[in-house]
Parts: sequence; structure tokens; C-alpha cells
Amino acid sequence: MAESFEMTLRATLSGVRVRIAALRTRRKRASEQETRELLVEPVLAALGWPLADPDLVRREARTRGPAKVVSYALLYGGQPCLLVGVRPLAEVLTCESTAALLDYAATTGVGWCVLSNGDTWRLSYAQAQVDLEEKLFAAAQLSDPEQDERCLATLALCARQRPSELELERLWRSAYADRRVGAALETLAASEGEALAHLVRCHAGGLSLAAVRASLARAQVSARFPAPRLLAPVAMAPAANPTAGRRQPPRPESVTLADLITSGHVRPPLALEKRFQGVPLRASLEADGRIAFSGAHYDSPAAAAAAARAAVSGVSAAARRAPDDGWSFWQYREPTGGPLHLLDELRRQYLAQQG
Repeated sequence: MAESFEMTLRATLSGVRVRIAALRTRRKRASEQETRELLVEPVLAALGWPLADPDLVRREARTRGPAKVVSYALLYGGQPCLLVGVRPLAEVLTCESTAALLDYAATTGVGWCVLSNGDTWRLSYAQAQVDLEEKLFAAAQLSDPEQDERCLATLALCARQRPSELELERLWRSAYADRRVGAALETLAASEGEALAHLVRCHAGGLSLAAVRASLARAQVSARFPAPRLLAPVAMAPAANPTAGRRQPPRPESVTLADLITSGHVRPPLALEKRFQGVPLRASLEADGRIAFSGAHYDSPAAAAAAARAAVSGVSAAARRAPDDGWSFWQYREPTGGPLHLLDELRRQYLAQQG
């Protein structure tokens, strides 16, 4: 983690912990609004999210359900990439507490959600095709002095310059596998399964099967896995001066779909999709580097996104204030299936290779 980012975050968390203790000593419980202003917003600001910029932070994001569950929608490329729900400080957060937030994120195509009461922070992967409780990626409690490093690691995954969607998904899959394997090991050790007893006896040597069974019955086996590694926000790290004469990598805005095809990052046709305002949209990236949508072909993701939005909302691109960012609009799946990824992930991979 970049030193300046870590120092800022540590200092902010220290101040938040003091406010948590002060709020809990009051007779009157902290409201949701107080929790936001005194506990949550300072942390979001330390994570690099400019709360006053509506192009990056959308407050009181509207939902289709009867209850408002999204306090902040954090945007990347004009599209929400992380939803934040806030509950009052006194409320205990559970998997069920996150259900409405996860459901909203899943239906709108947003991958990640955070639910916080100012003290506890729960980061979940909404697009994972698993049970509700398994969607949880990481959780941390700020007021617990023994969770200092866990708090830094968890919150770093929520930073504005956090890892790519592909890297986050990889980390979630690792954490998911660790939880399942750990639970299986503990279950096997606690059970009276003959298979495990015979396996242990083969490796222990010199013990009877009865002795192994008795030992397993006494054992308190627990599996411990490292927390998600502390990830540095790349843009916040000090940049080195380029060496004279070194070829500079291309800028993101200069990358074309044809570049992705030529470099082998895309094998056309690539199916694209998007759920916009509840309407499922389908498109295809063709071999000529254009996107086919609704019988027409477009030279860029932005042009195809503008046409798709206009088809649903009836508002043309010219009538909208903000330009269309097609790279963060269209999504795709890996050839083997799995969750949706932003088209921009392929552009990032291309840029990383060129850089």
C-alpha cells in the first residue's frame, strides 16, 4: 500500500474509532444520518472518493424497491461500480441485512456492495452465483483493536483506485474456496468418518485405528487462511519518472476494439450484454472491430452504448449532458461462463501488456 494512502487511512480510522466510542456513550442512539456524516463519509473520503463530485459519488441512489437500501453509488466511467448501504451504528449487521442491497446490485449489474453501520464494514460480491451468506468477501470491525490490519485490507478493496474487477473476482474466489475447504476440514476432523481415520493412521504410523479415532475425537482442528492481501491503490503510489527515450504506453482513450482483436485479447464474435433500466440488452463485437446492436453497426463502444440507452429511454445522446462511456457500459462473460465483466477489463489487460 502506498505510504501516503496508508497513513491517511490509518489517521482517519483512528478518528472514527474515537467518534464511535463517543456515540456509544450517549443516551440517544446515533441516527443513520449521524452514522453517515460522522463515521462513513470520512472513511470514503480517505479512500479517495470525492463526496462532492456527483460524477463519482451519487448520494441517495434510487431503487425500485419500497425500501431505500443504497446510501451511495460510487461510479467508474459514469456507471456504478460499488454500492454502499449505511445502517445506524446500533444496528447489528448480518447476512440478512445485506439481502436487499445485494438483490438490487445483482439486478442492476453492479458487482460489489458494502454494508456498514460505521463500525462494521461488510464487502460482498453481488454477482456470485452462490447462496446469500457465501457472497461475503471480507468483513472488519473498526472498534476492535485486534482487527487493525484487517480493517486496512478490507477498506483498501473499496478504494477509488482499487484493483480491477478481474483481480477482485479472483481474490473473492480464493476467499470462497478457503472458507469451503476450512469448513470441510473442520467437519471431517469433528466427525467419526472412517475414511479420515484410516488416512491419518497411514501417515501417523505406529498407531492403532482405535487410537487414531480417539485422538480425532479429542482434536479441535481449525483451518486458518491469510486475510486478503493489502492492495495498494495504484494511482496513489508515487510515479517514477520515465527514462528518456522509453516508449510510452498508449492512453486508454486511444485504444480501439480493433486493437483488442489484433492483440488476441478478444476472439470475435464476442457476445456483449447489459441490463439498463431493467431492460436486458444484447450486442456483439464483430471481427471488423465494430459492435452490432439492433441491426446496426457502431465503430466504438460509446456509440453502441448511446444507441442502446436511446432505445430504452428514448433520450438521444445529444440530449444528455454526460457523454456515453461504452467501455463501462457493455459487459461480457468469459468463454467458460461465469459472472459478467466490464468491457473495460479487456482494455486494461491490453494496456497492461503494452505498458
